[in-house]
Amino acid sequence: MRLILVLSQTFHWQDQRIVAVLQAEGQDLSAEEVGEHLQEAYQALQEALPDDIQEIYLCEQSKQESLQILLPPF
Repeated sequence: MRLILVLSQTFHWQDQRIVAVLQAEGQDLSAEEVGEHLQEAYQALQEALPDDIQEIYLCEQSKQESLQILLPPF
């Protein structure tokens, strides 16, 4: 899953290109399976983040509250 995540996010590779690399390494995955593994990798990454980091950076309500604190009232 890490390799799929790195190839997708760091190198901006499409699923088909990732499939080709994995097939060259002996893994037989379809583009749909790569997409599923990518979603699993995102979930695992999010779950690995500490709660405070998730709250600050991933919570939409937290973002809105932060903006209200930073912006002066109109």
